[in-house]
Amino acid sequence: MAVYVLTKRFRAVNKVEEEITVNFGEFSFLNNVTDYLEADMAFQAGEFSRWSLHQKSSYVTAHIIGMAPSKFIFADINACLEYAEENEQVIDIAYYREWLNNGVSYLNIDSNNRTINLLAFVNDEFPLLPGEYRVDEWFGEIVKGKNDLYSTLPEAIRKRFDESTISVTKYVDVSREELSDLFININDGKPLNDPEKRNAKTSAIAKVIRELATSYFTRFVGDDVKWIGTKEANRRYVDDFIAGLSFIYFYGLDKTISPDALWEMYDHTSTASKNASTFKKVFTEFMTFANDDELKSIPNKNSILDLFVIFVENKKNNLVPIEKKKSEFIRKYIDICGKLVSDLSTGYDGTDVGANWTTLKNFETLVAGRQSANNRMRNKLINKKMKMNTFFKKVVLKPRAATPNTKFGAAVKSGWKTPEGKDIDRSKLNDGKTYHSGHDHTPHADGGGNKIDNIKVQEAKDNLKLGRKPIPNKEKNAA
Repeated sequence: MAVYVLTKRFRAVNKVEEEITVNFGEFSFLNNVTDYLEADMAFQAGEFSRWSLHQKSSYVTAHIIGMAPSKFIFADINACLEYAEENEQVIDIAYYREWLNNGVSYLNIDSNNRTINLLAFVNDEFPLLPGEYRVDEWFGEIVKGKNDLYSTLPEAIRKRFDESTISVTKYVDVSREELSDLFININDGKPLNDPEKRNAKTSAIAKVIRELATSYFTRFVGDDVKWIGTKEANRRYVDDFIAGLSFIYFYGLDKTISPDALWEMYDHTSTASKNASTFKKVFTEFMTFANDDELKSIPNKNSILDLFVIFVENKKNNLVPIEKKKSEFIRKYIDICGKLVSDLSTGYDGTDVGANWTTLKNFETLVAGRQSANNRMRNKLINKKMKMNTFFKKVVLKPRAATPNTKFGAAVKSGWKTPEGKDIDRSKLNDGKTYHSGHDHTPHADGGGNKIDNIKVQEAKDNLKLGRKPIPNKEKNAA
């Protein structure tokens, strides 16, 4: 039988070179281009500038003295969309149209840090490097705290900065996949780490993990939490940690979270990509559950991984947290982790989880890594000390969807108004898309039934926003 191998195809693309003044003239980078320039976070190492104060100041100084030659790499969205339409590239058409609809004309593929910091400098957010400057006919000193901000610069220095130029390369006919290749090629010499490279993938799970890492960044990084250091976080290690949780959610504790395994998970065809929205929902629920400042006392992120595993295990068994006991559970969990990690005298050989470690591991060693056997052993030890039935309750889930008659009755009962005060379009009540049956006082996940006393008709988007939360009681809130 013949075996067909998918061959990588390479195509020569087109680009336009251009010189633009930084902050001078009718058309300049800061006053014009940045209004229509956006960074796709798939092509960035992090959401924010990764540069130190010294790096920022040094870059601006380099601009002023003519020693900042690095090109700014953009994708011209209008031109790329035109190319995609000519070649009937459906995915690319949708991708570029979405950016245009949001008022974006250029995608910043490489230079996001530079752009962020040029804008920050003109807003007086950081100073120029102090020292003696010779610019054109001007010679003088920039003194720290005196004349080192953009607004206080000597006129000659500010003029030099404004009139300095950047070299722009605009790609005009690249696909979304080619943008990923371009980003990786640009950064091959830096080099990118695995989380940064995976972030450039176009799969659904890549997008979800990127969104979650952005939304919950400050929960994992900061002066009062020691799970992920700032340096690591700026290299997408928050993404990497969440990716590990996603891997466990889809593939269980029996598989090790290796780099190769994560690359496979990031593929378009993976189970994780096909069900990415499910993980997003569960992770969001977990972060709501784990929104307790006392957890910051735990110094290692793998104990948060273990907490996620417990949450998911209970959820899959239709066990939900008892709300009034949540704080007690968190404290109990923290105390158990503290006792286990401080016991350096007890070692484990791994036989309980099908491993065979040649050297005994104590809990401190186990919590340092997220190998499969380590994860399973920690889970076993923690579960042995936790009485889950004290903190979680069994929920018998009732059918999710209300009957058409119940939905109809609820619409009539509400006077054809949604809880949000919107008129219900009677012609679309039963089209299966426009309106959902929202649970009024008890969510479905908590055993809420679909009788008319617990159902209100909502627009689909309003219902989905609530997740597992009940519909807010506006009358109570007003009172």
